[in-house]
Amino acid sequence: MTETLPSVHLDDEWLRMFYEQVGRELSLARESQRETHTWVITLTAGVFTAFLTFGGNGFNYPTENAFLAVLIILPLLFRFFVRSCLEYEILHRWTVLRNALDAYFFARSHMPDKVTDASRHLRDVIPKYYFAWYAARPFGRMLVDNIKLAYGWPFIVFSALLVWGLMMQHKSSVICGCLAAFVVWMVLELYWFMTYHGFKHLKPETDFGLKGLAGDFGVPEKK
Repeated sequence: MTETLPSVHLDDEWLRMFYEQVGRELSLARESQRETHTWVITLTAGVFTAFLTFGGNGFNYPTENAFLAVLIILPLLFRFFVRSCLEYEILHRWTVLRNALDAYFFARSHMPDKVTDASRHLRDVIPKYYFAWYAARPFGRMLVDNIKLAYGWPFIVFSALLVWGLMMQHKSSVICGCLAAFVVWMVLELYWFMTYHGFKHLKPETDFGLKGLAGDFGVPEKK
């Protein structure tokens, strides 16, 4: 079933108020994403520092307490990843909207022949990315970009610790209970993550924005 998106009337006063809101939200999303990435790096470094400190002269892993710590930290790390993905999509939603608004206002002031294309693009992206809250970037691209930005080595490190602990650690009743809780929680997290509406990508039917004006200034398009 296709969702019916609301139509948008390009009222000047509303657009200028909306432009101010977009600017504020864009700055907030960028700052929030930066802080989340900082927390992830701090968390990973802190865990390794704790392991080395409490391990004495050597890296004493896997002990039961250390393995339990990994089982607690991995869901927390994944929760940070989910938050980063949310912030990533929010950032790109506002970026697409801001670029479309910039192109529209610029075309109105300097390129009247482009106003029709710019307004059509604006009417396309506002319902999709503001009212319906679709994702501006594909799901796979979102995953890859966030892993490259901050999560590649933390995921590798903690996954290796998890596998190492599973192979070497004695499976006491406490360990088995925590493992069961870990698996159930991660399955739920993955389900919520994969089915969240805000991660569903809907590509614009028009392709204008600032890129639509680039050729008029002799700017080559990306290959």
